[in-house]
Amino acid sequence: MGYGIEHAHKLQIRDAVNDIYGASNIEGAFITGSIPAGLARPESDVDIFVCHKNTVDDADEKKRQFVEFYFDFHDQLGREPDPISPGEVLSFTELGRAVLAIRRVEPSATLIERDHFDAICWAGMLVSKRDELIPYSVPLTSLQTISRAVVYRWAESLAPAEVLTEGVGAYTDIDKVLRRTISSPGYYDAH
Repeated sequence: MGYGIEHAHKLQIRDAVNDIYGASNIEGAFITGSIPAGLARPESDVDIFVCHKNTVDDADEKKRQFVEFYFDFHDQLGREPDPISPGEVLSFTELGRAVLAIRRVEPSATLIERDHFDAICWAGMLVSKRDELIPYSVPLTSLQTISRAVVYRWAESLAPAEVLTEGVGAYTDIDKVLRRTISSPGYYDAH
C-alpha cells in the first residue's frame, strides 16, 4: 500500500509553482518518485520537478521561494523533506544541456561527475511515471523523447537482465533499474 498525497495537495503544489514562476513561464511540472509509482511510505518525501522558461526574471530568487515552499509543504504534511535536492527546479536550457550531454556519456555504474549523475536522474524523471501538475510544453516533450532513448540505452547497458517494459509509462522503470544501479561518490559531498 502506497502513501500518496491528496489531490488538494497536488493542486497546492501546482498553485505555488504558478504563483512563484508565473503560469506562462512553466515548461512543465510534475511529481515524480515513489508517490506516483505507488511505493511511498508515510515518511516519503514529495519529489517535485519544475522546468521553467529561460526568460524567467530573478530565477535564483524564485528558486529560493520554491525551496521555502517545499520545506513548508513537507512540514505541513509531516513528511521528511529531501535536504540534498529539495525539488528539481531547472530552466529549459539547463535541462536541455544536461540531457544532450548525458547522451554522449558512456553508461557507467559509478559516475564521478556530479553533473552526469544529475543528468541521468533528470532524464529518468522526464520519462518515469509521474503525476502531472502542469502539462509538458512542446519543447519539453522533445527533451522527453531524447531522454527516453538515453534511459533505454543506460538501462540495457547497466541491467541487461531486467525486463524493459512500458508499464510505468516509459521504456524502463528508472527507480528500479538506474537509481539502484548508479552511484556518484561526489553526490553528497557536493552539498
